[in-house]
Amino acid sequence: MTQSIAERWAALFEEEYPASRRIIGALPDVHHPFKPHAKSMAAGLLAWHIAGGFKWDADLILSGKDLIVEPGYTPPPPPDSTDEILRRFDQYVNEALPQLRGLPDGVMDKPLSLCAPDGSRLFTLPTVSWLYRVNLGHMIHHRGQLTVYLRLLDIPVPGAYGPSADE
Repeated sequence: MTQSIAERWAALFEEEYPASRRIIGALPDVHHPFKPHAKSMAAGLLAWHIAGGFKWDADLILSGKDLIVEPGYTPPPPPDSTDEILRRFDQYVNEALPQLRGLPDGVMDKPLSLCAPDGSRLFTLPTVSWLYRVNLGHMIHHRGQLTVYLRLLDIPVPGAYGPSADE
């Protein structure tokens, strides 16, 4: 039997998720405030962005509704510890992944939009693109960013696709 689009995406996500956990898990709590530049996100917020981003995307996709960013919206603050970030990441994945995996192929072409507070569309993508580009690509991009933070802090960097230079 042929896998559905969502099942193929879920299999790829399940390959990438452990690397994201390892890289987030390498961040000591004491370094959560670290920012390599004044315009950069703090390390703890970046780790939270990876974990919380999964939930945000999953909630949007499962709702099937466009997302309107409310005026003055600020994301929830990150947890104080890396362990709590990982616990919530696991929770979000355990809750949403089975539902995302079960999406029928017919849903994959349905467009989803990110909208400004006035309702104007910032961008629109088919659901399948949200899964691959926004959800999975976003996680991979930001975990790569977090590896740079770890390197700058002289913290051993876990490998994503095999051993790193530190392993």
